[in-house]
Amino acid sequence: VLALTTNSILLFIVFTSKRREIGSYRYLIATFACSDLIYTSIHWLVYPIPEMYGNAYLISGHNLIRSRVGPCLYCAVYSQAVPILTFHFLYRTFAIRSPHYLSKPKLFFGAMLLATIAVDLDGFFVMWVLFRPDEETLGKIAPFFAGNTSAPVIHRLETGPDHVQALYWSGATFEGPRWANLFGAFDMIVVISATYAIVIICSMLINEYLKMNAKSSKTACLHRQLFRSLVAQAIYPMITTYFPLAVCVFLPIFGLNFDWVPVLSPTMC
Repeated sequence: VLALTTNSILLFIVFTSKRREIGSYRYLIATFACSDLIYTSIHWLVYPIPEMYGNAYLISGHNLIRSRVGPCLYCAVYSQAVPILTFHFLYRTFAIRSPHYLSKPKLFFGAMLLATIAVDLDGFFVMWVLFRPDEETLGKIAPFFAGNTSAPVIHRLETGPDHVQALYWSGATFEGPRWANLFGAFDMIVVISATYAIVIICSMLINEYLKMNAKSSKTACLHRQLFRSLVAQAIYPMITTYFPLAVCVFLPIFGLNFDWVPVLSPTMC
């Protein structure tokens, strides 16, 4: 409720504000707010809980949408903040260093929309296709679903197929690789790494330009404020959202599990 209210108020302020300094940047702020509204709504409908067992990563829905499509939709909208964040940094870099690149805003926002759709589809594909349950995963994880192991979440065998499942090794850790699941994890690493590589490069370019080419104290102050807010938007989700994801998805590759994941992740993400 708080997220829905806050983002709705932000949208109202953005589209009713008459400050010229904001310019077309108001549409970027609006995309973040709209993205968060969609994410919050899907999160409530699905209420996904990620879990770890042996060399496996699992995630399932625990609210209105309990079928496997629920966590797949959640992971798709979970991914859309990545291209939006990237284009925010690109916009800020172009606005400061090369304003002519923003002379056609429809082209810029069109590229952002296409990138967002592509990343959404990629996230859904990884969860629906590469992390789909099969006989081997259901067999290996059966003791977990049967309640034979200690877990914060109660399971039943018949709900096993409703989980998104990634079992990375057929045998012991590093024995019998399951390439589809490993490729899905690699895909997620590439997307997140590429995003933060662009964020770091843009941050360096922005900071360098602000130090050497501040045209006026007022303009420099505005650019610094926007830059600081962008950095906060990049760091906060890295700690509260992407770090729990990394723990859940990647540590089972090395046979590492933590019981606190299904307890903390739903509230953090």
